[in-house]
Amino acid sequence: MFLQEKNSETPGGAEVALQKAEDVVSGMLAKGFILGKDAVNQAKAFDEKHQLSSTASAKVASFDQKIGLSEKISAGATVVGDRIRDVDQKFQVSEKTKSAFAAAEQTVSNAGSAIMKNRYVLTGIIYFSSII
Repeated sequence: MFLQEKNSETPGGAEVALQKAEDVVSGMLAKGFILGKDAVNQAKAFDEKHQLSSTASAKVASFDQKIGLSEKISAGATVVGDRIRDVDQKFQVSEKTKSAFAAAEQTVSNAGSAIMKNRYVLTGIIYFSSII
């Protein structure tokens, strides 16, 4: 099994617990059991007892601090945001988009008004309104 190869890397009693958990889950899956809510809750309890998730989170946070990945990503996002604002200001993309939407809205409104002023459409609407 995979954990048997890695046992030398896990601390003391944790290797036995991990091996036991792997054996139980492997046996259940081999017999066709479906892991349900109870199994998930037991896995959570096992994790809380042995603090596997918190240890992994701490190692990830430590690694992040060492290489400064979060700061690099944040700085990159800021640079990209600044570039987008520069392009928007240079080509007035936002302003042109707002103007285009306003013009389209006005056109639709005018078309709706023209349709409603048509006596045939108005007569049809009144007719169908009386049926309903």
